[in-house]
Amino acid sequence: MRWLPLLLLVVGCRSSAEPTPSGRRVPILVTDDGYEPATLRATPNERVQLVFSRYSQAPCADRVVIGHRTVVLPEARIELVDVTAPAQGQLEFGCPTKRLLGKVVVANEVDPGLEHPLIAKPLPLDHAASRLGVEAPPWQVGEWNGAAPMTLASLRGRVVVVRFYMDECPFCRATLPALDAMRASFEGEPVTFVGLFHSKPRGTESDWGTALRTARTWGARFPLGYDHHWNTLASWYGEDLLKRSPTSVTFVIDAEGRFAFIHPGPVYHPSEHPDHRRCQEDYDAVRAAIAEAIAAAKR
Repeated sequence: MRWLPLLLLVVGCRSSAEPTPSGRRVPILVTDDGYEPATLRATPNERVQLVFSRYSQAPCADRVVIGHRTVVLPEARIELVDVTAPAQGQLEFGCPTKRLLGKVVVANEVDPGLEHPLIAKPLPLDHAASRLGVEAPPWQVGEWNGAAPMTLASLRGRVVVVRFYMDECPFCRATLPALDAMRASFEGEPVTFVGLFHSKPRGTESDWGTALRTARTWGARFPLGYDHHWNTLASWYGEDLLKRSPTSVTFVIDAEGRFAFIHPGPVYHPSEHPDHRRCQEDYDAVRAAIAEAIAAAKR
């Protein structure tokens, strides 16, 4: 299944989505297997914006009927549909033949992050295993902040941890401060942490000052750079993985300059809440990979 990277802008893991004129945004993937997620929760009379992304050519997947409206869903593009949850009960939606069905169920409490398809069905940690052991190409970074312009070659002999982020990404908002805490715990070790901003959609340019201030506000105290047009991300991840993955990826590069570990995104952070066990597990996996790479660098 392919994932549309723009979905990462809308909802985060156990965090309230930013308010929009059309209400809370909820991403829905349209696949051959149906809608993901197929059941959403909303508070009574809540305004919700459904963000449909169709990656299916199945019969009738190109349209969705909500109430008295029929909305065309272009393939591999997003379509925004504003709805209002009923005061009670549920609001149903589906394709014209009802082969694909979904519903918005009224509930007293809503956790929007747990409905995101990337949280409900996270990618396995070996998603990018084909890239492990590959020498990391030189990064192509425009602006820098928090350090003089660096090159990967100048960091050879040190472990390098790179997280790609966006300034409207709630997944990044949860992960960057966790990563900074991890950086502090490795103080004095031969490891450098870096955050690389990339603008969405691909090919657009965003204000670097805003991206920088946002990351600093979130608690990122390591060096930050701007990866214009995804030049670095594409060369590291490859176009095939980019088509079916989040772009908020974390790379651990060993002291020899090779990819030692790749977290496929979108989020990780410490948490004792049972609903966030995967966030904690992934945080532990990233930390363990960094520790292993540091130990190898010292041998």
